[in-house]
Amino acid sequence: MGREHGLLLFLPPELSMGLVKYQASHELGRSYAGLSLINESLFRNNCITQEVYERFQKRYSVPLVPVAAPKVLTTREQQEKARVAELERQFSGALDQWETLSMNAKARHIINARKYVGIVSNAQLILDLENPLEAKDGA
Repeated sequence: MGREHGLLLFLPPELSMGLVKYQASHELGRSYAGLSLINESLFRNNCITQEVYERFQKRYSVPLVPVAAPKVLTTREQQEKARVAELERQFSGALDQWETLSMNAKARHIINARKYVGIVSNAQLILDLENPLEAKDGA
């Protein structure tokens, strides 16, 4: 872009504050905020085509601080997350039915809870049921 396309603007305070508000609300740099508003105005006044408007709107709507993309889990991480969710469900069911479970079922849940204490949130609750007196003393 050559200098002939440059435009130095001296804004009155009201317009300058409006630009700052637009800039902050859209998380844009000062130049992009101004160019975005000019692009919008030119399109609304039928001075540019929709194709041109969309191209520049896409360009000038990029925030200063990029939005972090959500972390994509690997297949292994997805499987582990699903396993933890399943254990949460199982441990919750065991906690709800603890008094009616057989000794063998309780023992299986306790063994499983020992493996996952610190990983599955309610595993410690299962372990606390193993020795109720110790759990009360520790509290």
